Amino acid sequence: MEDGEEKATGYGAVSLDKGDGRWDGAEVGTNNTAEVTAVIRALAWVEGQTEVGQVCIRYDSEYAYKMTVGEWRPKVNIKLIAAARARLEKVKGRGVRVWWKHVKGHSGDKGNDRADELADQGVEEAQIDQAMADAERGSRVPGSLEAGGGDV
Repeated sequence: MEDGEEKATGYGAVSLDKGDGRWDGAEVGTNNTAEVTAVIRALAWVEGQTEVGQVCIRYDSEYAYKMTVGEWRPKVNIKLIAAARARLEKVKGRGVRVWWKHVKGHSGDKGNDRADELADQGVEEAQIDQAMADAERGSRVPGSLEAGGGDV
């Protein structure tokens, strides 16, 4: 709750694993791929809403904006950019008006600061997931994690 008002929150990580259902086409994990992935996830949320007629995507990444709307041409992460553009066209094709507003990053903008917090949380979660997967691969019993201790 914030100021007595409930807010929905969420976070995510960029998957570089083509076998992962969360993979959106990122070839490398960078700030730019994370920013574009955030746009894709925002547009996916809009797709799932039946009564949204317009949406404003507030962004601090010129790269994510210009790549998604087609002002710039990708040299890398071509599949990721194609996914962002396709998602945008799908949303617009449903009659949703999409408009964009640039906000300066790290400037005290409440929404942008919260997005940064959630991005940090996503990185942390991805690191925990990776550590768990690494530990499980090294485990003697498939699907388990083992901890050791000293004699009492």
